[in-house]
Amino acid sequence: MGLFSSLSTRGVRSACRAGLATLMLFLFAALAAAPSSAASFEDALAGLAQNSYSAKGRAIKALAATGDARVLPVLQALGGKKLYRRKSDNAIFIIARKAAILKLSDPVTGRPAGTAPATKFRRIRVNNRLRGMIRAVIGTLILSSRDPAQRLQAATAAFKARDVKALPALARAIAAETNDDVRLALREAKAATVIGSNAPRKEKLTAIEILKQRAGQTVLPLLRLSA
Repeated sequence: MGLFSSLSTRGVRSACRAGLATLMLFLFAALAAAPSSAASFEDALAGLAQNSYSAKGRAIKALAATGDARVLPVLQALGGKKLYRRKSDNAIFIIARKAAILKLSDPVTGRPAGTAPATKFRRIRVNNRLRGMIRAVIGTLILSSRDPAQRLQAATAAFKARDVKALPALARAIAAETNDDVRLALREAKAATVIGSNAPRKEKLTAIEILKQRAGQTVLPLLRLSA
């Protein structure tokens, strides 16, 4: 499964319907300003071991706000049902293989942590609301990624989502983007979103001109909407 399986059209729309655009804006700003902190990462990671879904939600937000590069694999594992806690001490591990004997990886060090019987561990569970939150956070993290290919796919997901509450984040991403292809994809995502918003007519006309240059059937309904 690819890195962006969690950013499918269905997944992004589900996250938007759950009202997570505000979270994405907060995280985008936090990631731009927050330094990496091993202590804060470890504290936030420990919060995922709690039973309460609300507590897990707070832990997800805290993890994302650290700006730590280790957050992405943790959230991918959590969303992919591969994040486990040890029953004896609530220590958290990413598993590479689910069987009677688990193959463990330490999310703090990123190193293999040996193997252990599955009976000594419990999978960290999430509900639909948290799954939407995880998708939104992953999308935000990837928008701030150093890898242009990752940013490009995140921009594509934003184009499909067309969430008006994400417009400020898209504007900031466009201003910061240095890759021409990614910047174009972000501009198209912003244009597609503007057309469905209550933006002034002048902004919508500019958006239409941007989208007219984009090939593909996905643009036609947007242009009809603007007519």
